[in-house]
Amino acid sequence: MQLRTLVLISLIACGGSPARPPGEPAGPAPAASPAPAPATTAAAPAAKPPMPAANAADDPYLWLEDVTSDRALAWAREHNQVTQAELEAIPSFATSRDRIRAILDSKDKTPYVTKRGAHYYNFWRDDKNPRGLWRRTSLAEYRKPRPAWDVVIDLDALATQDKESWVWQGASCLYPKYERCLVLLSRGGADANVVREFEVTTRKFIDGGLAIPEAKS
Repeated sequence: MQLRTLVLISLIACGGSPARPPGEPAGPAPAASPAPAPATTAAAPAAKPPMPAANAADDPYLWLEDVTSDRALAWAREHNQVTQAELEAIPSFATSRDRIRAILDSKDKTPYVTKRGAHYYNFWRDDKNPRGLWRRTSLAEYRKPRPAWDVVIDLDALATQDKESWVWQGASCLYPKYERCLVLLSRGGADANVVREFEVTTRKFIDGGLAIPEAKS
């Protein structure tokens, strides 16, 4: 009896099951583990239907998308007159307008620059150059109270020459000489740009150079 007890204790300690003595009926068989459920594949999301094209019935102001049409411009002028009349009725309007204009046209503004090679470029607007000048100078000149600037593009003169209301949108120049640039211009400040290749040394747009038509690019 003691020997059998020792055997049972040893089997339990080792994680085993004690042997069934002879003649002892077998106990019930252990329940089988349930079979795992078959994996299911997630259904792909349904494709969204295409957006229907806008039409005048859905948007009565769709015609304003043609921002340069006579009808759209007349509508804008009409509403500008209403807004302008309301603003000018404010007693402090004229004083504020003149003060802001004087600040914007001040010759004492800091001409912020971008360094490209040996030159420091700046785009400048004032009362004499409302569309602006893209110009450059040297570091020695920039340190002076009144630097001498070399005008690269006179946007007012270019607008007159091209008969376009050009608005400056920036330039990207080719490293390391920075002599070839892509100049971005928009008509009237629109959110679409015209891109034209420009030669800094000759101050001319390159005939047959890269030219990207007006686009929101």
